[in-house]
Amino acid sequence: MDGDLERLYSRVRPRLVRLATLLIDDSCAAEDVVQDVFASLVSRNLEGVSDSYLISAVLNRSKSVLRHRLVVRRALARLGGQSSEVDTVLDNDLNATLAPVWRAVSGLPLRQKQVVICRFWLDYSERDTARTLGISEGTVKKCCASTKGVSRCLKRVMTHFLA
Repeated sequence: MDGDLERLYSRVRPRLVRLATLLIDDSCAAEDVVQDVFASLVSRNLEGVSDSYLISAVLNRSKSVLRHRLVVRRALARLGGQSSEVDTVLDNDLNATLAPVWRAVSGLPLRQKQVVICRFWLDYSERDTARTLGISEGTVKKCCASTKGVSRCLKRVMTHFLA
């Protein structure tokens, strides 16, 4: 890894892994998502790479992971099998302080989950959230309004977590 990429990796990796973990509920898969994003940067000029670009890339790769899981589950259901994934992420991977956040966010539809995470976990403005996700500011406001309880929970836990 060249020096610029190494510094970028060291600076943003932990935050990107937390973001991916919140989205896909699996810390190992989250690490893979972030590694894939950085692997795609190896041959690129890093001059135009911003935190927003990296977050968008992690969001997109996380969506791909979730779509793949859905395809696997549907295929298993058609074959009469059971999904081999066991939802023990909460017990194994997440800090007990973050458990309420995980529970609240994990039940949201993907778009709302992305908005809540950008707004309240990453502390993005409505404009930055809209730009990062490629949606309108109105959509951001609508998603936040429809997830007020989750947003309050996330704010409260993050205030405690960062204190």
